[in-house]
Amino acid sequence: MGKTLIEIEKDVKNLTISEKELLVDELLLEIDPTPRAEVDRLRHELIKQRYADVAEGRVQGVDGEAVVAKIRKSLNEKN
Repeated sequence: MGKTLIEIEKDVKNLTISEKELLVDELLLEIDPTPRAEVDRLRHELIKQRYADVAEGRVQGVDGEAVVAKIRKSLNEKN
């Protein structure tokens, strides 16, 4: 009989960060088999486009600390 999800979760918690990264990559490939190089290429294109949008004034940047504070506040209100 195979392991339960709870047993697998316990095993995963004992993995190193590198092992967890490899596991996540493998699981994501099962969900979406798009090759890693293609994902990286698409991500790079998106970053270039977003940078151009900010640089050319089509969108305004948002302060990162303000965003994190807003998220924390929202999460604290839910608890």
